[in-house]
Amino acid sequence: MISNAKILTLDEFVSFGPDSIDIALTSGGFAPIHPGHISCIQACKSYAPITVVIVNGDKFLVRKHGKAFQDIETRCQIVASLRGVDYVIPFDSDKDNTMNEPIRRIMPAFFVKGGDRADKASIPEWDTCEEVNTKIITGAGLAKLWSSSNFLGDWGTFILSKMWKDAL
Repeated sequence: MISNAKILTLDEFVSFGPDSIDIALTSGGFAPIHPGHISCIQACKSYAPITVVIVNGDKFLVRKHGKAFQDIETRCQIVASLRGVDYVIPFDSDKDNTMNEPIRRIMPAFFVKGGDRADKASIPEWDTCEEVNTKIITGAGLAKLWSSSNFLGDWGTFILSKMWKDAL
């Protein structure tokens, strides 16, 4: 049986911490997860022997979408089951939507982003990565063909139309 990645808090991970030179890190809300997310996560493995995935917390998703589609524990379990993932770190902040704090504490060799996260304007962690000497990798995985926001919007439209039809 294949075992899932370890799910650790940021404090737990930093306390035992593998050497940062061995770490490729990526992050996301993964709500819902789609092939673009998965391909970016799996691409991390080509940059360093240890792949760490930070799963953005429920507060992040509430600020972004108004509600979390799945709770953080569910999303962490899904990400932990993906091939190539070594560690999953759930992370939430009351105010900050960036991964600046985890990047400063972990200081990974690589911060890997896919999809439409391609430059300083679209990666708010850019300056932090430069501060801690973390190389930013963009365009990892498949092209931006999917969007969690679009999936959720389409599903919401469907549910509303179904409720409207059922009410008639």
